[in-house]
Parts: sequence; C-alpha cells; structure tokens
Amino acid sequence: MRGELRVTLVHLAIEPVLRFRLPEIRVGMYFHIEDDLVEREADLWTVVIEPDELRVLMVWGASCRIGKRPAGLHQVDIEFEGA
Repeated sequence: MRGELRVTLVHLAIEPVLRFRLPEIRVGMYFHIEDDLVEREADLWTVVIEPDELRVLMVWGASCRIGKRPAGLHQVDIEFEGA
C-alpha cells in the first residue's frame, strides 16, 4: 500500500457510517547477517479493523535470505516514518 487509504464502514460499527484514513507509513528493516547489512523496505502485510473498539491494527513485514546459517542473523533494526 502506498499513500493514505480511505476506509468507509457501513453498518459495521455503532455509528451507521464510520470513515477514516489509514496513514501512509514507510517501514525500513535492516538485517545484520554475519558482516553484511541487508536493507529491505517492509510491505504492509495485514490490516485488522475492529470497528466496535474503534481500533485498527497494521502489520508490516519483510523477508531476507539468511543462508544455511540462521545463527548468522545477529540483529534486525526497524525504522519508520509517517503518521
């Protein structure tokens, strides 16, 4: 998802119509593998809307090949901008 996304819920909440925008957020993930740094831009994987609670959960993720030695992945740093 890129850019703000407008959402309209009709007859799914206490209010007959509920309107809001999902913010544009960019998430960067930095994988420290052995002596390398691999950078990935995360994608928005999941949006959970809980209209009765007036709550929205947004989950981002990215993948990175770590080879045959998973122990080589020492650290993952996450940065975001927006909202």
